[in-house]
Amino acid sequence: MHREWQSLLGGWRDWLDHTQDQLSQQSGLAPDSDKVMTAFALPPSKIRVIILGQDPYPTPGVAVGRAFAIASDDLALPASLRNIFTELQSDLNQDRLPRATLESWQDQGVWLLNRNLTTLESAPGSHFGLGWQDFSLAAIQQLILNTQQSLVFLLWGNQARAILPSVQNYIDENPARFLILESPHPSPLSAYRGFFGSKPFSKVNAFFSSRGEQTIDWFD
Repeated sequence: MHREWQSLLGGWRDWLDHTQDQLSQQSGLAPDSDKVMTAFALPPSKIRVIILGQDPYPTPGVAVGRAFAIASDDLALPASLRNIFTELQSDLNQDRLPRATLESWQDQGVWLLNRNLTTLESAPGSHFGLGWQDFSLAAIQQLILNTQQSLVFLLWGNQARAILPSVQNYIDENPARFLILESPHPSPLSAYRGFFGSKPFSKVNAFFSSRGEQTIDWFD
């Protein structure tokens, strides 16, 4: 965890230590224990876009601690990531693809945060009751309260949208600073219900361009 996050989330230290102890007793953790906090390597002062996922891929060796990202370009694309890339290519009229690790997105300030930072292999949703959702919400609130940069929220699906009632008051204090883009989740079950055609990537860059700010190179 970056030192900026350590400062903002100091009140969660005991809970994190307790959770780490719990997880150390479980086998088949996804992602591996050394990757659980990968998203928090990006300091809050550098975050420009927030993409919220649900929980890590439960397939062994795939999750890396960044929502929707996978460990290697050599792996088969999970369905949700494949649909994200399909929409990206359509939205920006490009044939190429970014690396599936999504490291370049994080390097440019795209915070790929799962609402639940862990699960068990072959058991999606198995850590929904562990407390990660409260922790991730607290992190989002601290980000809004303690930074001044423009922020875009890409809220894909009900799990992501669920944060809005808890952050709307903070957003309303300076609404021009934020762009909130909601759509169905990119999973095969919902992508055709409004994710495809939502054009999130061009909308993000149009927002930054309108503010005279650097756009995201989604294909880097």
